[in-house]
Amino acid sequence: MRGLRGNGTARIKKALFEVFGEYDLPPISVSSTPTEIHTWKSSSEVRLAFQKLYNNMLNKNITYLERIVEKSWGKMRTISQETIAWTVAVVDGFLNPRVEGIQMSNRLKSRIRKNLVCISVCYLYLITLYSVQN
Repeated sequence: MRGLRGNGTARIKKALFEVFGEYDLPPISVSSTPTEIHTWKSSSEVRLAFQKLYNNMLNKNITYLERIVEKSWGKMRTISQETIAWTVAVVDGFLNPRVEGIQMSNRLKSRIRKNLVCISVCYLYLITLYSVQN
């Protein structure tokens, strides 16, 4: 199971860099020192990428985060809520300047739970909204 999570996390990070491109998001190695990681996370490129996550991509009707999810796993409608929550937690933890490091740890579990609650609430809201409109 741990290997599967590691492969999945690598897949998510690969998609993250593909979506933002090397120009917008400079590379970083998991073997970087804490100082190098802090400098990377403090850079204007990483801060901007983090701020853009929930914004639509230029001339597209999809957010950067949705595109990262799709590049990692396929079409959004076919992906489980758990996988989406996990992907959001990995991307957020990787780019968030308030989160130390870039390797996923036990903190990931609490982020996944939080994301699942958010996804469930949004899903219920959309169902209610759709019901009221029809």
